[in-house]
Parts: sequence; structure tokens; C-alpha cells
Amino acid sequence: MAEVVDGVAPTAISATPSYSVAHQIVELDVDFKGRRVSGKTEITLHPQSKDLKTITLSLRQCRIIRLTVNSKPVSRMQYIDPYTKTKLAGNTTAHQHHLLALKLANALKTPPDGEVAFDVPKSVHIDEVNLNVISSNQSSLLNHTNGDAPGSSLVDSAQALTDTSIARYTPLIISISFSIDDVRDGIHFVAHGTGAGRFPHAYTPRTNAPGSACCIFPCVDAVNARCTWEIKIGCPRTVGDALRGSVSHEAIHAGSGIEQSSLQPRSAHEEREMIVVCSGEHISRKEDHEDSSKVVTSFSCSVPLSAQQIAFAIGPFEEVKLSDFRVPEDDVGSNAVEVLGYCLPGRLEELRNTCLPTVRAIDFVTRKYVACPFATYRICFVDDLENDTAIAGAFTLCSNRLLYPADIIDVAEDVTRKLVHAIASQWAGINVVPQEPTDSWIVIGVAHYITEAYMRDLCGNNEYRFRMKQQADRVCEMDHNRPSLFDLGTMLQVDPAELEFMSLKASLVLFILDRRIAKVVGLPKMPAIISKILLRARKGELPGNALSTELFQRTCEKFYHSKIDDFLNQWVRGGGCPHFRAFQKFNKKKLVVEMMIRQVQGEHTNRDLEPDTFMRDVREDFHNIWAAPLQNVFTGPITIRVHEADGTPYEHVVEIREAQMRFEIPYNTKYKRLKRSRRQREKNFNAAAANADPSEAENDALLYCLGDVLQSEEEIKKWRISGWTPEDEEKMSSESYEWIRVDADFEWICKLELNMAGYMYASQLQQDRDVVAQLDAVQAISRFPASPLISSIFLRTVMDKRYFHRLRTSAAMAMVRQATPDTDYIGFWHLRKAFEELFCFSDTTSTVARPNDFSNIAAYQLQCGLILAISKVRDAKGIALPEAIEFLLDKLKFNNNDTNPFSDCFYISMLMQSLCEAICTHGKKDRHLDEMDLDVLDRRDRDRQLEKDSLEVIDRYRRMDEWAGSYQNLYSRTALDCQRRLSDSRIGRASTMHFLQYTRPGNYDMLRLTAFENLILPKILQSPAVLRYTTFCMSSDPSPWIRRSLRRFFGKLLAVVAIGDHLKSSQADITEDLVIENDADVGNQQAQAARKRAVDVAIAALKEEIGDNDDLKTSLWTAVSCDTLSLEELQAMLYFCRMLYDPVDSLKVTIKYPRYWKLEHIGKGKLKFIRTNHVRTKPFIKWVPKALSPLTTKYDLLPPKSSGPKLLLKNPVPPTLLQPSPPQAPAASVERVLFMTPLFANRRKPKRVGREAEAPTQEEAEDSGPVVRRPGLSNVPKHKSKLRVSFDPGQAAAEDDPNEESSGQPKTIKQTNLVKRAAGSDLLKRSWSPSRHLGQAVSRNIHEDDRPTYSKDYLNELRNSTPSTPRDISSHTSEDDESSKTVDILSKFGTIHEDANVSAIPTESEIREKKERRARLAKEQDFISLEGDGDGRYMQLSTRNELKETRLVRDDEDLAEGFDDYVEDAGRVVLGKKAKAAQHKKERESMRDMIADAENISDDDDSDAAQNLAYETAQTRNAMDGLGLGRERDDSQTYAPPIITPIPRLSSVLERLRATISNLEYTRARLSKQMADLQQEKAEIAVREVEIQRLVSEAGEKYQQLRSESNADGMGNVPASTQAKAERGLESMGNT
Repeated sequence: MAEVVDGVAPTAISATPSYSVAHQIVELDVDFKGRRVSGKTEITLHPQSKDLKTITLSLRQCRIIRLTVNSKPVSRMQYIDPYTKTKLAGNTTAHQHHLLALKLANALKTPPDGEVAFDVPKSVHIDEVNLNVISSNQSSLLNHTNGDAPGSSLVDSAQALTDTSIARYTPLIISISFSIDDVRDGIHFVAHGTGAGRFPHAYTPRTNAPGSACCIFPCVDAVNARCTWEIKIGCPRTVGDALRGSVSHEAIHAGSGIEQSSLQPRSAHEEREMIVVCSGEHISRKEDHEDSSKVVTSFSCSVPLSAQQIAFAIGPFEEVKLSDFRVPEDDVGSNAVEVLGYCLPGRLEELRNTCLPTVRAIDFVTRKYVACPFATYRICFVDDLENDTAIAGAFTLCSNRLLYPADIIDVAEDVTRKLVHAIASQWAGINVVPQEPTDSWIVIGVAHYITEAYMRDLCGNNEYRFRMKQQADRVCEMDHNRPSLFDLGTMLQVDPAELEFMSLKASLVLFILDRRIAKVVGLPKMPAIISKILLRARKGELPGNALSTELFQRTCEKFYHSKIDDFLNQWVRGGGCPHFRAFQKFNKKKLVVEMMIRQVQGEHTNRDLEPDTFMRDVREDFHNIWAAPLQNVFTGPITIRVHEADGTPYEHVVEIREAQMRFEIPYNTKYKRLKRSRRQREKNFNAAAANADPSEAENDALLYCLGDVLQSEEEIKKWRISGWTPEDEEKMSSESYEWIRVDADFEWICKLELNMAGYMYASQLQQDRDVVAQLDAVQAISRFPASPLISSIFLRTVMDKRYFHRLRTSAAMAMVRQATPDTDYIGFWHLRKAFEELFCFSDTTSTVARPNDFSNIAAYQLQCGLILAISKVRDAKGIALPEAIEFLLDKLKFNNNDTNPFSDCFYISMLMQSLCEAICTHGKKDRHLDEMDLDVLDRRDRDRQLEKDSLEVIDRYRRMDEWAGSYQNLYSRTALDCQRRLSDSRIGRASTMHFLQYTRPGNYDMLRLTAFENLILPKILQSPAVLRYTTFCMSSDPSPWIRRSLRRFFGKLLAVVAIGDHLKSSQADITEDLVIENDADVGNQQAQAARKRAVDVAIAALKEEIGDNDDLKTSLWTAVSCDTLSLEELQAMLYFCRMLYDPVDSLKVTIKYPRYWKLEHIGKGKLKFIRTNHVRTKPFIKWVPKALSPLTTKYDLLPPKSSGPKLLLKNPVPPTLLQPSPPQAPAASVERVLFMTPLFANRRKPKRVGREAEAPTQEEAEDSGPVVRRPGLSNVPKHKSKLRVSFDPGQAAAEDDPNEESSGQPKTIKQTNLVKRAAGSDLLKRSWSPSRHLGQAVSRNIHEDDRPTYSKDYLNELRNSTPSTPRDISSHTSEDDESSKTVDILSKFGTIHEDANVSAIPTESEIREKKERRARLAKEQDFISLEGDGDGRYMQLSTRNELKETRLVRDDEDLAEGFDDYVEDAGRVVLGKKAKAAQHKKERESMRDMIADAENISDDDDSDAAQNLAYETAQTRNAMDGLGLGRERDDSQTYAPPIITPIPRLSSVLERLRATISNLEYTRARLSKQMADLQQEKAEIAVREVEIQRLVSEAGEKYQQLRSESNADGMGNVPASTQAKAERGLESMGNT
């Protein structure tokens, strides 16, 4: 075995390998019982230089057994397994996440570094060889394939020979034997033990994570390292062998060493054979020579593939030959591909139904583009797959979640699109790969373009264009502050959302490029461009089958005959989408349409953070990924189509070159438009229907072809349809064109705002045949204010079956905006009427729905769309209408699916969700209602009954699913979602245990995931047990799909908390015309807005809110430390830690206490040392002789050296610890935790006196001498007030008080002058009582024995060196001594001002003094009496101001007497800069008024009345400031006016009256109906009573007759049959 060197590579590893891979042989042995993999591999390398010294390979989680080069062992090897670095040593916490991320940085980067590096043995020589010999050898090697395989041709061998590197030097064959004892990544075992309830199988889940291939076998893990393959996989022969372990037949016959369970007879399912499905062509399946319970299956792949494109699956699969479904018209001859499907037992029919379109899809791509590079294509469905599909070479792994039976039609389109994309990826993605990561957009875009092309052929052109329009709108919404497609290729590993965005935009870019080429050439050329590229790769003309952006550009320019540099720079290398605003005007003089198009995408640059994309934004921020530069101008041609007055469309192509373009479009119609009124159109329509005038009817049918239903007078009245007003018709008649379309050929991915009238959009909706134009019209009309006319237009669109069914659904959703109180909810009425007309019985007056019939998919989707639209109707308060809730409840209760050949589980689920969405709006209602209003109480009772009925019917479907399971437990999943939402809306109750029971392993995975999704909410942070369980499942659940989904839910939870969506918005006091908001609310709103726009602010808020949750911190770090996580999962968990916790570089060090040793004398001069379990918790004090020399130092106290045997302690006791220490209680633990503090933390430390403490110097830190504690005034810690007073910033700051004692250790605190001044004032106001502190000082003397003692000389020396230390007062014992021992407060702090707030009740002397002062002031100046003022008004002492909290301290009345004469602010306190600025502004205004008064003064006006009035007002304000009366209102503040009941309006009174009358009529009708029912029931009871009496009489007569006959025989015995009949009477009813 080679020498393994850790940390130092044998030689320098080059970033670019100087060799290529030609061929690789892999042999694997998979053990299900022990979840182990072992095997060996041979890699054939072609050196590119004869100086090759070092070879680097990729290998993870494997143990290398043997490594040779050309059968010669290597001398030195370096193997660094990243899975050995997944833990940190010591007692680490979540704050050390950065250390673990740093250790795994090399393994998680793209591309990762090689893990195995070794030197080429010196005995191996690399020489130049003959190229012809190597070529012939490669031909013979690559042609070694299965000759019976269909579709094999010489092109395959030619392609393989061309792609394989031609050896210029001697090939190197590297042989490695390895084993994997602990599988964490690369291969997933499902139900590897008995009792799991599922069939055991294993597979390789191919992901986009770096290093996913090298977790199974050594390889060169790079997408461009392509070679041919030979794969041999050994596995158990049957299911029983997989569950119980492999047992050979020889061992069974011997019977020795075999467990009895292995020899027991097996059931039928255990006899199923295990099948291996792998990439490449199947060669053979043979029994293992050494173990007969194992089989070895061989595969060969002649098409070069990379290690990332190899996958396999092992399990008891059932095989279906899907090629048998190929129809003759789709036959492609010799290019036909054999398609095989595999699934677990019991799902064969679902496999056939799901994969039915796959054969046709492969033939479509083969016929339209180029032949498939593989002769056989396999599809295998497995459990627990993370993604829906995992694409490999000639093989696709699919999740069992995609399988669906024949009666399910809702998921057919989505599943088919995913399977077709996997097929298209065999051409673009497997056979053709990107040359660089930045070229990934081409390969991904081509695969999705081919997929959409097949879906267009399958579903139609309207479906294709409608979907393209929806995707374009979605890209415009998503592409804000996003990287470009070119740069996004290097970021696909950051988050799965990156690949989703690239897939969406790349295919659209190819679509609009094809539209622009077709505009010039005349035909779509994108299929020909793709065919050209694929054909070159097929023939081997593409080096390495790698496609670059430059090659794609050159190919497109050959077909386009023009350069596309600007196009690629804008749509590929640039980011964002254009936003156009167009304005048009018809110029009658010039007969032109003047248009202006302005690009305004630069005005909308901010994007709010959303919970669904927050984790993507956070990861991009962590990886320093920046958005592409904003493009203010997009250039290119755009098509404008003008539908002129004669109905003829005229197209005009203009070139967009600037941000704002003006141009003139010529007008072609030379005559006036034919003016038709609405009556004339109806007359023509009726004539066309009656065939009165065929020519005119034909013209009208061409002009008004769509939306011309419900035109008769009876239908208009029945459907409450509104028409155009005469003013609108006059405007329509005066227009010179019908409508204008911008970008008519769909050549842009843009957002367009066209300033066009509503009737023009209506004409576009009715007359344009393009479904994209119709969708634009629906979206534009829905933005107009609600009106009955718009609702009528949409109603006719819904009812016209000639429209595309998805457009009809969009029109139904647009009618929701027309259901407003202003329109009398006409939109809701039209929606309900349309549903009743289309899907309810028409021959009755009831609204009972007809039995379901989903044979018409278009009608079924419209039915679902109408229900969804009805559930979104709201009133003015945002509450669903009771009529809408009753409608939904009835459709859910009385659903009938007896005659429907298809399942209605998705329809029921949609009804439950719609009903829940409508009921949840009741949570917005005010629960405090007027108990005296009978109408309100009736509505409340009605709403409560609806809520109760809704809860019952939802729970009924949940219970129904437990007895008769629905498809994928859809009923239970939907019911759980609804119950959680209703519980959040305070409707019903759903406890945590209700959802927790569904998360148990063994339930269906999708049901478990739904329960987890309803558990992982912000309230889970207050449930430690549920939080720990969730994080445990996040890291240790057997299903990787469950683990990944839980991480996604947890990331969304953190996003909700970070953004602040879980917080309730602050409620402002709203009056009729005033909204009162204080500064705190404004600050909270600004902080909330900042959290929604900046990632760093959101993360900071997240740390502040839940960063101190210890349960979350512990459970999350426990999940990070799990041994089953892969590197990708570990990285995701570390992202959570980085979001929540700041990195800390310090750790808690845990060391063990020393133990005592016992010495035992065993005789003959031998001593035996025995370690005891007794733990030593106190320092060991060595013996010191009592008599010491005066010259003895502290270092001389150590024991002298001895030449005899001695014991050496690793940690000797320092000399400074030789002093006696107070006794300590023995510790209960055997370990001691040090927090980076001195050895004995309980030792008293010196305290620095002063407000601003300085950091201790090095000499002070090293000093270990005696410690003196300054005796304070009190042992009780003084808590500083948390209230801070901010005075005028302009005043001079007070000096710091040097004698204030700081608490704890000295700290350096940066304080502002305001804080220092407030603290100093607070200190001056403190009262001090010597007697009180004397008792505390005496109480401290009780524990003097617990402290070290010091000599008097040392204390005097310390006192002299500490001038700020006051006298010691601890020895005071009498009152006579207090005056001499008291600390001189006056000398240090000055005169002490006693606080007025100390005593709330003044003394008699104070009261007398204040009265005398008031009497004196009354004689000197104006005095306002506290008695009545003569006008009936009385002054009252306001208790509001007394209870009001304030930070200011009340002072004595005469303290500030005369203060106003010496200050500029008139005694007012200025708080902050804003108040100071307002004060200066007010002073300037007053000065301006004084100047104006001085300039306007005259000799005639010498009266001082105004001055006196101002003086009186000021004196009144000053005197009444404490009482709150006579104060001038400050206009700068807002006050809430008194609530005045508004005068009711006539309309509201009439509306309430109508509602009351309606409710009374409803109640009267209900009571009348109940009374009629009771009377009818009473009559029926009377009739029934007579009938029963008659029957009783007849029975009695028969009984008497039988009794007389029985007595006639003289024995009195009744026959058995007669006795049985006689027993039947009223008593036996219900029992027989």
C-alpha cells in the first residue's frame, strides 16, 4: 500500500490536468444488508506530455485498498476525504459555523479540487507511440458492444472514436480497489431492512452538486472528461437475499454458521428477482461464481459520457416494453429507439398510462431534429428521489410521485412535460454539453425549446402561445436585480431557483430569436439551427461535443444573414426586461398615427423581498453574486399592427434605438368608417341567424365573430347585460381605427402599457384571432374601473365556446374585480349565473349541480376556474359574501361523481381550498358587535353556522380518506391545509398534536410533508419539543426528499421572521379626516420597510428576534453534527447558522479534574500507586517550614531538587497560590469548565474608581499581590435609572464625577455629554444616611473570616497610594463617633440638593411659607385666583398630568424664580435637534413680526392693549401650565378630535332598511315553510294513526280466531309456525 501523506501533496497539482480519460471499467458489489459498496475500477489515461509526474482523481467517502499504475504500486499518495472534516473538535456551538464552513470550502467550490493525488511510479515510462497502432486498438475497443442491440450503426463507433483522445504517448492504466463502509452520498438505499413495508431498492440520485459522481467510484469528476464505459454491478439475486443478507448455496447445504432466520422459507415477494438498470447497453446477467445468491449484470456504453452522466438502479423492478405503443405513422425506420420502463411491483398499469407519450416524443425529436445518440432508452421509477427526474446517459430516474392512473387527468400535462424534457436532454445536456459554465444557457434552453415544440404538437398552437405569453409575463416579474444568463451559468450550484430561472428565460430567448429570424427569412429557423448543431455533434465535428456561445452565434448568423451581437448582449449577457409605455394619436391632416414609445424599466429598480425567494437572495449575498447592470435601452425591431376602419390590419416594422422614440405610421384607408349602431349590429346578427341576407350575414360574421352571444332582448334582460352608452358609441364612430397592437409578432419579452380606450380593447378581444392578443385585451380591460359593462364583456367571453378555454378561465378570474358594492356585485352574479347555466340542471329552479362529467377537459378547467373566481369575491371590508360561501358549501356537500369515468379528487380538493379561502375572511370581522342590533346578530348567527358547516364537511373528507384513500392522500393533505388556515383565522381549533400525528414515518411521504409544512410556522419557535423533533427529521429522516423539503420549509420560516411578515401591522387611530401616528409608529414602519428591501437589514432583524433562542441554537447545531448528512445538505444547514448567529472564534475549554492517587506498600521496598475515583477540586498546598530566613523569597518556597525518585506534576502550583484560600464546597461534577478567565474566578479583584474606567495596564494585569476592595456606602448594588434626560445640546457639558463607583470590573464606556450630565445630576440628588450604611457595614464584618487578612502597615501604604479612597467606616459602633468617621460628602460633591419628590406630603412650615409667598406675589403682579372666574367656569386639578409618566424631575416652586430673565428659551426644555430647529424658526418668525410691527407703527396708535394682552396670555400660560388650562394649542402636534356620531345618510339607511326587510322576509318565509311542513306532518300522522289502528284491529281479530281454533283440538297446544306468527306485533317491529 502506498504511503498516505496528510496535508502535503507529493508534487504540485496542476489546475488543468495534462491527460485525458479514454476508457473506464467499473466493478461494484452492492450489499443491501450492511449498506456497503465495494469494488474496483480501471481508468485508462492518455498523457499529453511525457513529463507527467502527478495524477489527480476525485474520490470521496471511500477507503482505498490498493492503487497501482500499470500494475505497479505507487510510492506516495495523498487522500483527503472531505467527509472526515464534517465535525469540529471540542465543545463547539452554532457560533463556530464559520470554522466548519472553512474546512469544507475546497470540497464545496465549483469545480472542486481532486481528493486523491499520487505520483507516477518511477518504473513506469511514458514514451511516444505510433498513432496508427493506437487508433486500431481504440477501434477494436470501442466496437465491443452488443451486436444484437437495435439501432446500432457505424455512426456510433465513428462518434466514439472521434471523441476519444488519440494517444500520443503510452497509455496509463490506473487500478484502484476501494470500499465504502458508511454511505452518506452518491447512492441511496430504500428499505434496506426487514419490516420497512416497502420493497428494497437502491439508486444513484444524480444532482447538480459538485462531486456527486466520485462518491461511488474513483473518477475524473468533470463534465468534459468523457470516455467510454464498461460497468459490472453485483447485487443480491432476490429480495430475500437483499433483506437477510447473501447466503451461498454451499453454506446452506453445510448449515454451519448460518442464522436460522436465513434458512426459513421465504414469502412470494421475497422470491422476486433483483434487476439492475444502468446507463448504456445491457450485455449479460450472470450468477456470481463465488456466491450463488448474487448476480452480476454487465453494461457497455460506446458513446462517450462523463462520470456525472452514469447512473444505475437496483431493485425488484417490473419491466414494460414501451416501444410496443409505437403507432405505424410515427415509425422512423432504423432510427427507432427501444424504450423500456421499470417500476416497483404493483404499479405496472400506472407506468403504462404515465409513459404513454414518451415513445411518440422520442420519434418526434428523431424525425424533426436528428437521430437519438443511444439505441436504448430506459425510464425507472423509484421512491424518495429528491427531484422529479434525474437525467443520465440513456437512462432517466423518475420519482414515483409522477405516476398516475388512467382516471386522473389533472396532472397529465405537467408530468408529460417533465418526461419529455428528460427525453430532450438526451440530445442537449447528455450528448451535447456546454463548453464552459457560462455556456449552460444554450444547452438548457435548447432542451426546453424542444420540449415546448413537442407539447405544441401534442396540445395545439393556442396552448403553446398562451403558455409562452404567461412565461414571458413571469420572466418580466422575476428579472429584477438578477444576474444575466451568461453569468448565471457559474451560479447554478448556489440555489435550485437559479436553474429554474435559467430554464424559464433561456427557452424564451430562443423563442423570440426564432421570431426575429422568421420575420426576416420568412420561416422559423430555430429548428434548423438546432438540427445543424446536433448533427455536427453526431458526426463528431464538435470537439468533445461541447457547445459554446460563439459557435451558436455563428450558426444563427448563417441562417439569419445578419449579426446578432446586440441581441446576445442585451438578452444573454445583460439582465432585465424592457418596460414600454406607448402613446398614440391620429393626425387627420397628415393621415398618420403619431406614436411615442418610451422605455421606463429604470424607474422600477427596487424589489421587495419575498419569503419564497428569500433564501436565494441570502445565498447570493453570501456568495457575493451581484445583479447585471441595468439596461436603460433595449434595441431591435418591433412590429406595430393597426386595424383600420375597414377592418384590415396593416403591419409596420419600426426600429427601437433610443429610450424614447417618436415615429409616424401611415394611414391607408381613404374613406370613412362605416358607422354601425348597437341596434343595427343586433339586427344584422339576427338576420344572419335567420339567413335573411346571406351576404350581409357573412360580412357581419367576419367582423363580429367572437363574443357575439347573449344578444337577444330576452337574454339581455335575463342575464342583466349592460351595453355601450350613446356617448361611447359616438366615440367609437368617430375613431379612425379599431385598435392598435404593439409587438404583434411576439418578438419581445417585455411589459407593455398602451394608452388605448376600453372599447378598442373590447374590439381586440372580439375580433383578433390571436390568443396572445385576446389575453392582452383581457388583462388591459380588467385594469379599468369596475362597471357592469366590463362584467358583461367578460361574461360573453366566458359563455362563448369558440374562445380558447384558458382565455375563458382568465376572463372569469377578471370578473372578480367587477364584483364591488358600487356595481351591486354584478360580477359575482354573472359568475354564479354562468356556472348554473353551464353545470347545473336547467329544467328546475334549484341550483343543484349536474353529476360530474370530465370527458371534456376544456369544460372541466372552466368549471374549476369559475369556482376559484367565486371564492375570491369580497365586500368593501375584504370579507367573502355569505352567498358565495353558501354556493361553495353546497357544491362541496352535494358533489356527485357516480357517472363520471374520471376521478374528482382534484376537483374536491379545489372546492375545499376555495371554501377555506372564503371562510378565512371571517377572521377580519369585528367580534365586538352591538347586542341590541337584531340584524347584526342574525348575520353573526348565519356566519357561525356557515363556519360550523364548513369545518364539518372538510373534516368529513379527511375521515373519508382514512377509510378509502384518495390519490396521493389528496383529501387529507388538503384538509390539513384548510384546518391550519382556519385555525390561524380564529375559526376552529387545530392543535399541534393534530398535525404531529401525520408526520410519523410509515405514512405517505406527501402527507407527512404537508403535516410538516403546517407545523413549521413562526409559532414553532415557542415549542422546544416540536422544534427539536423538526430539526432532527431535517437531518436524520430516511428520505432525502423529506429532508430537502424540510430545509425549504425552515428557510421559508426564517424568511417570514426576517422580513417581518409574522408581525401585526401597527394600528393607527383613524378618524373621519385624521390619522394620528406617533414617532414610534413611524420609526417602526421605516424599519419594517427596510427589512423588506435589504438582505443585510433582514438578517440583522432575524438575529435580533430569534438569535437568542437557545433551543433553536442547540437543536440546529445538533442537526449540523449529524453523521448522515451529505456535503450539500451540510452546506444548507450552515447557511441557516450563518443567518442566525454571528461567528465567534472562542470556545469553551473543558478539562478534567485531577484525581487522587493511593499509595500502597506491597513489601520489599515496592510501592504501588493506584488511581482513585476521588476528584480533587481545590489547589494542592505544599508543606512549608514555619521557620524561614528573612532573606527567603517566594521562589525559595519551592521544594529543593533531589537526586532520588520524585513525582513530576504537569501543571505545578504557581508560587502566588501558596497563600491560604477560603474553604470551598466539593464540586458535584468531575470536570471543570474554564471560560478564558483566571484560574480562580471567585477571587476578589480591585475595582477602579471613576465614571470612565480605563483598561488595566499590563503591569496591573500581571500583578498578583494582595487585593483591597474599597469599602462602599452600601453592599446593595445600585441600579441606575434607565430613564435618560436629554437637555439642550448647546450647553456646556458637565465634568465627570471621579468619585462614582462603577459596578463589576473596570470598563471603558463612551458616554456623551448629555448622558454624563444626567448621571451627575442623579448623583447629586442621592441621599445618604450614615446609620443605614453603618448597619450594612457591620453586617459585612460577620463574614470577615472568609476573606484574606492583611497587616496594618500594608493597608496604610495602600491607603496612601490611593488618594481617592475614602475613610474606612466599617468599624463604627456608636452615634458619637459618626460625625468624626463620616465620609466628607460636601468636600467632594458640594451642597446636596434634596429632591422634592422624596416626600409627597409637605410639612406645615412649607405650607405656611408657600401661602405667604403667594400672598406676597399677589400684591406685586397680576394674580389669577383659584376660585371661580365669574363666568361659570371652574378650574379643576387634572389627574391626567399627574399620572402621566415623565423623565423630568419636579422642582420646588421658588427654585427657578427669575430664571426666565436670564435664559433665551424662556425656561422651556429643548429635546433634540428637530425641536431646537423648530424653536429657532419660531424665534425668527417672532422677530420678523416684531420688525413688521415696528415698521407699521404710527403716532396715532400708541395704545399698549396688544402688548398687555400678550403679557396676560404669557402669564396665563406660565401659571396654568401645571393645570392644563389656559394653554395655547400647539399646532405642530396632532390631537384626536372628539368622536362624533355622523348623521346617517339616506342611502345607508335605505340599504339597512332593505337588508332588514329582506332578512325579515327570509325569516317569515322560513317560518312559514316550517309551519306548513309541521301541518303536513300532523295530517300524515293522523292518517297513519287511523291506518295503524285498523291494522291492530285486524291483527287482534286474527289472533282471536287462531286462539279459538287452537282451543278446538282440546289440548291447548299451539303449532310452532302459528306461534311464530302470533309473536309478530307492535313489540317485535324492527327486530324481524
